[in-house]
Amino acid sequence: MLADRLPDPYPAGMDLSALILMASALTFSGFVVLLGWR
Repeated sequence: MLADRLPDPYPAGMDLSALILMASALTFSGFVVLLGWR
Protein backbone atom coordinates (compact mmCIF):
# COMPACT_ATOMS: atom_id res chain seq x y z
CA MET A 1 0.00 0.00 0.00
CA LEU A 2 1.02 3.61 -0.45
CA ALA A 3 0.68 4.28 3.28
CA ASP A 4 3.41 1.72 4.04
CA ARG A 5 5.94 3.59 1.88
CA LEU A 6 5.33 6.93 3.63
CA PRO A 7 7.74 7.77 6.46
CA ASP A 8 6.33 7.95 9.98
CA PRO A 9 7.04 11.60 10.94
CA TYR A 10 4.63 13.02 8.33
CA PRO A 11 1.14 13.69 9.79
CA ALA A 12 0.13 15.47 6.56
CA GLY A 13 1.13 12.39 4.57
CA MET A 14 -0.88 10.22 6.93
CA ASP A 15 -3.96 12.42 6.42
CA LEU A 16 -3.43 12.40 2.66
CA SER A 17 -3.10 8.61 2.53
CA ALA A 18 -6.22 8.28 4.69
CA LEU A 19 -8.13 10.57 2.31
CA ILE A 20 -6.89 8.59 -0.70
CA LEU A 21 -7.84 5.33 1.00
CA MET A 22 -11.35 6.58 1.83
CA ALA A 23 -11.83 7.97 -1.70
CA SER A 24 -10.70 4.71 -3.31
CA ALA A 25 -12.91 2.67 -0.97
CA LEU A 26 -15.93 4.87 -1.76
CA THR A 27 -15.22 4.66 -5.50
CA PHE A 28 -14.80 0.88 -5.35
CA SER A 29 -17.98 0.36 -3.32
CA GLY A 30 -19.94 2.66 -5.64
CA PHE A 31 -18.59 0.76 -8.67
CA VAL A 32 -19.61 -2.56 -7.09
CA VAL A 33 -23.09 -1.19 -6.33
CA LEU A 34 -23.47 0.04 -9.92
CA LEU A 35 -22.37 -3.35 -11.24
CA GLY A 36 -24.76 -5.10 -8.86
CA TRP A 37 -27.71 -3.02 -10.04
CA ARG A 38 -27.17 -3.92 -13.68
